[in-house]
Amino acid sequence: MIFYCKRLNLLLTLCLFAAVVNAQQSKSMYFDGTNGIIRAPHSKVLYMTSAGTIEAWIKPLSFNNEAGIIHKGDATDFSDEQYSVHLTQGNNGYNKVCFIIGRSSGTSGTHFNKLESQMNLNTNTWYHIVACWNSTTMYIYINGVLDVSKANTVRMANFTGGLNIGSMLYGNASKYPFKGYIDEVRIWNTTRSQTLIRENMYLQQTGKESGLKAYYHFEENNSDTVKNNTPSIVESITLTKAGSNYSVKPTISFSGGGGNGAVASVASLKINNISIGSGGSGYKVNNSLNLSGGSYKTRAVFKVTSISGSNSGPVTGVSVTNPGNYTSLPANPVSVSGGNGTGAKFILGWTIISLSLTNNGSGYTSQPIVVFNPTGAEAIANLSDINALVSGGASHSDNNSPYGHLWTGASSTSWGTAANWFAAWLPTKNIPVMINSSAVRNCIVTANAECGKLFIEKNGNLTVNAGITLKAYGNSYLDGIFTLETASLKTGNFIDNGTITYGGNDNVSLKKLIKANQWHYNSSPVKNSSSNVFWGMAVYSYAESDGNFNNRSVWKAIRNDDTLKAMASYDIYVKNQDKTMSFKGEFHTGEYSRTDLSNINDGYNFIGNPYPSVIDWLPQPAGQKQILIMLFISGILLLTVVSEIICRM
Repeated sequence: MIFYCKRLNLLLTLCLFAAVVNAQQSKSMYFDGTNGIIRAPHSKVLYMTSAGTIEAWIKPLSFNNEAGIIHKGDATDFSDEQYSVHLTQGNNGYNKVCFIIGRSSGTSGTHFNKLESQMNLNTNTWYHIVACWNSTTMYIYINGVLDVSKANTVRMANFTGGLNIGSMLYGNASKYPFKGYIDEVRIWNTTRSQTLIRENMYLQQTGKESGLKAYYHFEENNSDTVKNNTPSIVESITLTKAGSNYSVKPTISFSGGGGNGAVASVASLKINNISIGSGGSGYKVNNSLNLSGGSYKTRAVFKVTSISGSNSGPVTGVSVTNPGNYTSLPANPVSVSGGNGTGAKFILGWTIISLSLTNNGSGYTSQPIVVFNPTGAEAIANLSDINALVSGGASHSDNNSPYGHLWTGASSTSWGTAANWFAAWLPTKNIPVMINSSAVRNCIVTANAECGKLFIEKNGNLTVNAGITLKAYGNSYLDGIFTLETASLKTGNFIDNGTITYGGNDNVSLKKLIKANQWHYNSSPVKNSSSNVFWGMAVYSYAESDGNFNNRSVWKAIRNDDTLKAMASYDIYVKNQDKTMSFKGEFHTGEYSRTDLSNINDGYNFIGNPYPSVIDWLPQPAGQKQILIMLFISGILLLTVVSEIICRM
């Protein structure tokens, strides 16, 4: 393609897609089937009543009796059971999934609701298990597919038992132990949809996802503690210094900690200091006086210790016999009732008895500071630390759960056939894909397709047919055979919207058909390719500074063993017989620029598409007519330019 344009200031930009950066899990937890367990203490974040989702990857090695996977509750009679996912009796021992919602506060007379999977599990196989519910329905999903559901009216009561992973009961871990591997345990307070389940089952979460309340990805290095990776709430607030001489009830605010929304107040105060504002008249020693005003749980009571006079008179001394418990304070000076006299008033100083946390807030990554106004009192905000302890026969393992939707090739070589994928469903742009070496057949993309991350394991084999585009919306790892095919002057296209890591770049190639007895404009789509890829062809580049388009001196012959640069373009010719070039190596990706363009003679420069894909060029300089230019794979652009050209992908 040749495009002529004089004195055009041009910027070439491709749309930048945000790469989905999720760490790849590499560890899981191993449970030996005897007494291994991971235990997290109860927390308010684990309270769920009308909706929730329990999620994990499991790889059972045997099927023990009622083997616990995730269980909330400690009582041996299950009287405090809130939710449980465990194995239950199937066709081959305890190889079905059982989901229980316990101890209803909903339907009268109902204590629990139970749902069992239709699928029987096999040993030594990874399964993604999801149990979720709302006020009307319970569901079990296995490997991203709805396995079974049933009506539900049960709502959980909020018991305070702990969260147990790998066995049902912390106090007796050896009774219902799981044997095998568990990974990526997540607890949500929402009912996850099938779409959300599929799009996230292979990806580590950040921990900040909406509704995610507990998350254990088990990436610690053999620690006795596994971290809950969700931000915290303020679980409680502890008064450490009560303050003194408050005349008004202080307010409380929270500062820092990375979260927001926590609300607390002073619940009650008591008298800690008293002075006489007015002695009144007619009082006697030992008169008992009741404080007037304010709101209280117990009323403050004073005792007259001295008066001005022999038998009766103004109060000159007083002691507190009951400092009271006040939820709101009377204003100073404060009147009293009782005794023999009238008119006594006192100026009171108050100290804090208790605090009330009315909103736990959310999103706290460190402990916020509790601030009192007026100052004087101090308190600690206790966060929902539900890090879990590892005990018994539980330990970290490098046997990690799957991190990409697995190509099996069970039916054919077609990417677009659901039966060729794990659990018989097709990936989408948000789902990472794994092409592995154990597939029955190689994978061929025969129609435009998308995926999240793209993983090609060593000896895995993926081909994109000519004229077809595969888009990967994430960071890709290419270690196996990855081929972009060619036919009828078209090639396969690969558009990555992240970064690419190579395990074996000699296995990655883009093919380009060169028709005999025709000139072709081409550019290398891979890094540091050798000009030997054009072996047996006549190859020329264009040097604007040496002449004009009609002058043969501007066309420079390319020698063997030259390195082909990104955005450099070549005019090639082959005689008599069509030839297929194969560019091998690491694909160009990211941003490339040309700053060596000149406008000395005719102003025409030879610019190449650096990427292994078709790109749309839509420059629209200010004040100029819109120009649409299509650059095909290894195609070029011949144009006049007086500024730098930048390519981004």
